[in-house]
Amino acid sequence: MTATDNKWNMDFEKCWLPLLINEKGELDLQKIKNEFKGYDYLLEQVPKVYIAITNGKLSHPNYKAETVIDCFKDCLDKIIDEALKEANDTLKQDL
Repeated sequence: MTATDNKWNMDFEKCWLPLLINEKGELDLQKIKNEFKGYDYLLEQVPKVYIAITNGKLSHPNYKAETVIDCFKDCLDKIIDEALKEANDTLKQDL
């Protein structure tokens, strides 16, 4: 087992397991369903945000944050460049 696996197991035991078991220490199906419901909601909503901020280039919810941020910055740079070019062209016409 790798260090990453060990960390995940420790995180699971500390953070997730208490959300999924009842007072007897048994898995609680309703609690598990509630967690999946929240996760399902994220899987539905995150792609909508990614699509909006990346001009449709990214939509999968499992992209690394850096990938989405870099794509957003590229899209933003393109929007700014186009706006500056348009403003510059307008100024040239006015002269």
